[in-house]
Amino acid sequence: MSASPEVLQIPALVLRQLQTGSVWTDRDFMKNHEGLRVAVAAAGSARGVYAAAILGCLASEDLLVRTGAVAVLDAVARDLGAERITTVLQAFPERFRGVKPAVPIAFADLEWAAVAAYQDTVGPNDTKTLAYFREVAESQSWRMFVLPALARFDGDWVVAHARLVAHDNFAVLWALSPANRRKLIAALSPYPPEKPDPFGLNPWEDFPAEETRALRALMWPA
Repeated sequence: MSASPEVLQIPALVLRQLQTGSVWTDRDFMKNHEGLRVAVAAAGSARGVYAAAILGCLASEDLLVRTGAVAVLDAVARDLGAERITTVLQAFPERFRGVKPAVPIAFADLEWAAVAAYQDTVGPNDTKTLAYFREVAESQSWRMFVLPALARFDGDWVVAHARLVAHDNFAVLWALSPANRRKLIAALSPYPPEKPDPFGLNPWEDFPAEETRALRALMWPA
């Protein structure tokens, strides 16, 4: 079955929205991509078409368009899959790494913002993405955004590169297997004195009580 005329127009509408903000409008929208996010949420069966259009805009030479695509990438990351996004980021590294967004978004670097948008969609078979994340972990100061995914699917590598993991990065510790948690703690020892979380959060709340006691004993032996 051929696509309807309305569906065929979606890529052009997405591009125009990111360029001018004139397609999906509202007096409360301050940036072009805000209207696109609303459109994606209401896309229904056309969601995949929107996702593909956003992926196309992700590679745009126009910094404003590219910024908008990055800003809404989280909304379609699972529709696209990690490997398709990684392919774009690796094909045009000069358009992302160290590039300041055209308008303020959540991050000061487009690559950082893009990775943050899809890092939790990575699976064990996303080999290209895991290799890319290993490179990011070794080269970028914001490596904490890729380390949990690597801990889940390449825990041995994380343990071997324990120097990249901060002592207080419990997200990485949680993502590792129980055996690799102990190996990471051994590699990072000695631990600095334990301090209360400044926001009153309990970093151990997801760990089983017995394992919490065992891991704390390894970190801070009596």
